[in-house]
Amino acid sequence: MKLGFIILAHDHPASIRRLADLLVSEDNRIVVHFDSGAPAEKVREVRKIAEDCSGRVSVISEVHCVWGEWSLVE
Repeated sequence: MKLGFIILAHDHPASIRRLADLLVSEDNRIVVHFDSGAPAEKVREVRKIAEDCSGRVSVISEVHCVWGEWSLVE
């Protein structure tokens, strides 16, 4: 069965890597929304995670999210 996962994050790239390693498989796809307000260095770390997962993980970070607001689901 094919599954898709969405991870919303703004920090802790190492935790994102551990979660991606657990979820990634031949059939599964993961989209990581890493908040655009995060430091550039952390965004690069998360993009590196996606590269290491052979196209099974995508990263988007165009939207700045505010906890409890509509931006979380945009």
